[in-house]
Amino acid sequence: MRAKLSFVPLLLACGAVLGWAPRARAESAPKAVVMVVDPSALPLALRLRQEIESLGLIVKWQLAERARLPSLEEQATNAAAVASIRIAPMGGGDVDMTIFDRATGKTVSWKLVGASAADPAAGELIATRSVELLRASLVEMAARATAEPVTATPPNPNPPVAPEVTPGPESRESFSLLVGPSLLYSNDFRASVLVLSGLTWMPFSRAGLSVSVLTPVLPALLRRPEGEVELYASFYRLGAVLEATSPQSRVSLRLTAAAGLGRLQLHGVATPRYLSATETHLVACPSLGVTARVALASHAHVFVDASGSTAFPKTVIRLAGREATEWGRPALSAAVGLELSAPWGAE
Repeated sequence: MRAKLSFVPLLLACGAVLGWAPRARAESAPKAVVMVVDPSALPLALRLRQEIESLGLIVKWQLAERARLPSLEEQATNAAAVASIRIAPMGGGDVDMTIFDRATGKTVSWKLVGASAADPAAGELIATRSVELLRASLVEMAARATAEPVTATPPNPNPPVAPEVTPGPESRESFSLLVGPSLLYSNDFRASVLVLSGLTWMPFSRAGLSVSVLTPVLPALLRRPEGEVELYASFYRLGAVLEATSPQSRVSLRLTAAAGLGRLQLHGVATPRYLSATETHLVACPSLGVTARVALASHAHVFVDASGSTAFPKTVIRLAGREATEWGRPALSAAVGLELSAPWGAE
């Protein structure tokens, strides 16, 4: 019994036209199909060629009469075609069609049973069946291409190095206030007790200015047979400050060079044979000092300050008309206390 036209290949053909053919036309270069045709099947091959070209494919035509034609695989590879087709009669009106799918390397053959010889449309029916089979093969090829898994990108053996992050500038302790007790000593006098208070301004990371005041609490004392001299000394200093170490260190050092003004109040208590007297002197007292700071918290320090100064003009202490000593050449002071600072912001 002769085979009738199947609806299944027809449905597959519709899917191919809607799915695969537009995709083929979207490619930058048209795809090609190689057709190897036996001369006796030439009318059928021409009809089949029209159907294949309607799919947007280019047909590369070869006649099977040539001796020793290459295999379908070689022909598809040489022509850079998606497939190669061989059409040959089998006798009795039947036709053998073989398709080589270059994407998978598979070869599939169909036997197309011809219609009745009395039927004038036999060739048209065989051509239609052949195109349906070709479309079914192309649909399968398109489905495989769609289902191909996307190759995962291999992990980069050398992951990108994170850009180096430059730390932002730290807040600087621009203003600081210090206060603490101080001892002041000069030759021949017993040390006096004062209170040191000061304000430091650091507009730059390592340089700034300072203002300080030494206020007397207990006087310096000089004893001689003629009597005693009490000296109350007050000092006002304006200096330049230099950070000798990193300001963010737990222990830091500051160097200070200052111009100072001193007010000396001398009160003499004479023995009964002599007269008591009181004098006041103003002196210039340039000084050099060093301050060690130990951080207790981010903006709190304990400080130890030591400085040396000299006095101009020369201050001579006289008792009973004779020169007993001179004051302030040199004068040494030491102080300890608490310093609190306030951040001014980053540069």
